[in-house]
Amino acid sequence: MPKLKITVLKTTFNQDLADEYCPPDAPPCPYFGTGQEFIVERGQPENFCTWAWNDLFRVYQTLRAGGKFSGWSKDENH
Repeated sequence: MPKLKITVLKTTFNQDLADEYCPPDAPPCPYFGTGQEFIVERGQPENFCTWAWNDLFRVYQTLRAGGKFSGWSKDENH
């Protein structure tokens, strides 16, 4: 089974949205830092945010099955 590398390119925290929609003093997500990498061999990586994994799962399944997302990247190998 092929491995998949996930790299955190950037993290953000929108204080104005947190103030409007989250409980008081909601912190930024503690799971990820810029440049952090995860190698996925089978399923959700250890210590990986469940919400983020839910967003990435369909992409993971497509790539794992040999699918491609042509036209979405300057480098067709990524």
